Amino acid sequence: MTPIDPPEELLQRLRGAERFLLSGHLNPDGDSIGSALGLTRVLARLGKATTVWNRDETPAIYQALPGADRLYTGLELPFSPLQDHFDVVITLEC
Repeated sequence: MTPIDPPEELLQRLRGAERFLLSGHLNPDGDSIGSALGLTRVLARLGKATTVWNRDETPAIYQALPGADRLYTGLELPFSPLQDHFDVVITLEC
């Protein structure tokens, strides 16, 4: 299998952004949680700030994963839409 290079426009957008909001599908499973945690680690290595918010709770089986304690869940947003801003919003597994 040959790797596919991501579009340059996407890479430029990610490089130029500082604050990211990540979210996944309803009733997050291991793929959704793992994708969010993995992307959070990559972005952190690039010096980017991330917030991960899912509407539904993280299942107990995934709560021991590194970084899972920093996932926000619930109907109430962990930020103020009128005051806080994100440069990029990424939905995973949707």
